[in-house]
Amino acid sequence: MKMYYAAIDIGGSYIKYAVLDHWGAIQTKHKQLTPENTGNGILLTIQRIIEKLQVSYVLSGIGVSTAGIVDRAQGKIVYAGPTIAHYQGTEIASFLHQTFAVPVHVENDVKAALLGEIWARGLADPANIYLLTLGTGIGGAYYTDQLMDGHYGNGNSIGYMLTNPTDHSNYETRASTNSLKRQLQQYPELPSTIEALFTEAEKGNKEGQELLHRWGTNVAQGIAEIMLILNPSMILLGGGISQQESRLLRYIDPHLDLYLPDKRFRTPLQTARLQNDAALLGSIYPFFQEEII
Repeated sequence: MKMYYAAIDIGGSYIKYAVLDHWGAIQTKHKQLTPENTGNGILLTIQRIIEKLQVSYVLSGIGVSTAGIVDRAQGKIVYAGPTIAHYQGTEIASFLHQTFAVPVHVENDVKAALLGEIWARGLADPANIYLLTLGTGIGGAYYTDQLMDGHYGNGNSIGYMLTNPTDHSNYETRASTNSLKRQLQQYPELPSTIEALFTEAEKGNKEGQELLHRWGTNVAQGIAEIMLILNPSMILLGGGISQQESRLLRYIDPHLDLYLPDKRFRTPLQTARLQNDAALLGSIYPFFQEEII
């Protein structure tokens, strides 16, 4: 009998959800606005989503990827920023397991996205791979034989690094996609969307190119730090902006040399393949991890 799994991706703006089969193929996919998290609003929304999916599918398990720092063993949110109110302490796995009586895995969204990329690339020996996601903020995940969380579970919180004590800016306030959007608003003569900005720059618009290079220099600084500290075999760039693929890399890659002592310290830099579906796929990866690797 074919087995199906619910995949839930909880973000500050949207909850994405899908049903995937045993091979990771998406059968159906949807998204809806993340509700105000009062009175267990997020848990109750997920419950309704899964009940709706069960009308068409017999689910063998539930995978959840989510913003925040996750205690993987307990399936619980141990730290959450201001994006989702009243989220810290939410016991996702316990609630879903008691409600639906199926196995439940809960993972941080960036870490889940890295697992999804490893699965999609068919990597038999996925050692020393780093994923950096550019979006509202900047997130990081590192896999070397297993996901590396750090001793206290807070590792790879890279958005907070490179803090400037003078203006209190940090890596994500200078180099996230949101930062690029804010900078773009200062140029009324340029297109208003990121995708259109890349297209305009590709056509030769000098102001657009200069803006992307300035932003890309900030992105490169953090990537260089990762290369110097971890020396991974590969760094992947994820988030919606990774859909720009080579158009994105050309505004980041040349600036790495500003921060590296020599080219021998470089790590191959690629864009993620799955983009916004990576965390959905990665959320159910633990169900099959032993047989995939």
